[in-house]
Amino acid sequence: MWTPASNWTTQLANTVARKLDQRAMTALAAAVAGENVVPGHDWGDLVTIGPKETLTPSAELPTADLSAAQLASDLQELGVTHDLLILHPQEAHALRAAYADRLPRPCADGDVQDPGQPLPCAPP
Repeated sequence: MWTPASNWTTQLANTVARKLDQRAMTALAAAVAGENVVPGHDWGDLVTIGPKETLTPSAELPTADLSAAQLASDLQELGVTHDLLILHPQEAHALRAAYADRLPRPCADGDVQDPGQPLPCAPP
């Protein structure tokens, strides 16, 4: 049963989680530099269905960005396999919109596992 107290508790929990996420991302951004920065593409205007001439080129797809990140680690011989995808809700939406019902495939092809949110990626 919903009560004002349960709503406040949920709001407080969400605020605490958001602030912790912001601090973690700030610390992560400060720690990542140089060869560990892999530029990606804007996923907001992806076109994956339609006439061939309107499709987003393969090198600009999210899977190419994920592959570029793994390539950077491989070239540095870090021994790291990227298997976690953390996305802002806007990028998660863009990915779901672009791949529609095919979303698990790019996630599986890139060996990307999602901890449950926001994308339904399944391990291969």
